[in-house]
Amino acid sequence: FEPALESFSVDTLDGITPASHTVDVRSDYTISTIGGMYGIINHADIGDQSSIGFDNAYMWTYLYETTVFTFITPQRAFGFDYARPLHINQSGFPVHEINGISNPSVMQPGFFGVIFDTSLTVFTTTFTDNQYALFDNITYSSATSASVVPEPSTFAIWGIAPLGMAFVRHRRSRRNSTTVSL
Repeated sequence: FEPALESFSVDTLDGITPASHTVDVRSDYTISTIGGMYGIINHADIGDQSSIGFDNAYMWTYLYETTVFTFITPQRAFGFDYARPLHINQSGFPVHEINGISNPSVMQPGFFGVIFDTSLTVFTTTFTDNQYALFDNITYSSATSASVVPEPSTFAIWGIAPLGMAFVRHRRSRRNSTTVSL
């Protein structure tokens, strides 16, 4: 994901409001939920999640939750780390979606990100089961490293150029081979 981005930002969610709430305003975007989220900062009831790559600040959503990330400026790429709270005995992981695109690998903690063809300001994440999920390291970018693909007119020029060079070479060789007899 990150190698395909020209540049990117990662919000580690440090400073997230450590309580149950429905809106959290970050520097570049706002997180909002329909039912609620819980900002976690060294929360004793949740436990240490560092073994799965989470630092001391992350977001906990639950029960068929839809979470909306609304950015100030349009972004082309969006993703996040996800996991289950270690203390909750649940099998499997929720099927995450970003704007309707499903995460194909949800059987263990990991990263899920999508690079879009157009820039967007709103990214909606959902999961499809009645379980708990953790989010951390929100990653986003407004610029992708696109490989340059020539347009069809460029291909036409590449095709015509050798023909033109061959024609010029043919004319020159005809002029040079013409002999004058007296």
